[in-house]
Amino acid sequence: EWKVDTNGDVQEDIAFHVLFRSDGGRQIANVYYCKGDAARRSGAAGELVIGNAPVSFGTEFQNTTIDEYRFFAGLRGDPFFGDPIGLKNNMQWTGQDYFADKNVFGIVLEIPNRVLGSHPQIGVWAQIMVPIHGGFKSVNRMGRPGRLQGVLGSDIFNGVYPSKQRELFLDHLTEKFQDRKSTRLN
Repeated sequence: EWKVDTNGDVQEDIAFHVLFRSDGGRQIANVYYCKGDAARRSGAAGELVIGNAPVSFGTEFQNTTIDEYRFFAGLRGDPFFGDPIGLKNNMQWTGQDYFADKNVFGIVLEIPNRVLGSHPQIGVWAQIMVPIHGGFKSVNRMGRPGRLQGVLGSDIFNGVYPSKQRELFLDHLTEKFQDRKSTRLN
């Protein structure tokens, strides 16, 4: 799911939900556009804007375009640089790129600007939802800045809704980064 806050209240006003399923031995995806109350739900809510889009697992790029929407899901080389050993060692970087030989499963959605509304600033976060006991649970959430998951721990971060994160984590993070900054200066 991609959640978009269009008015600065850190509550989703619109959302895009991507649901994957198997169909005759291949993976396909459906993309739904939601607004208002539907944006706060998970699953097949709202208007279907991309239907039965193929998922790319090989070298062939399979892109689906319907009206003003364009969608891709599949494997690609991971362009991200990460040094998790250095992160866990009080940010003493090793220079080794853990992701150099890794692939990433990318999900890309191109949408018309008008769908995002007229406010000049928006907030966007994405979350991976899994079906559990007839509902959905967030198992991974990313937004700006995504690196907080590494500092806080993904279980803590994913369990707190974005509108509550500042209230719950700001003091802890400020203290943690101030300690690291003073350690580097000494």
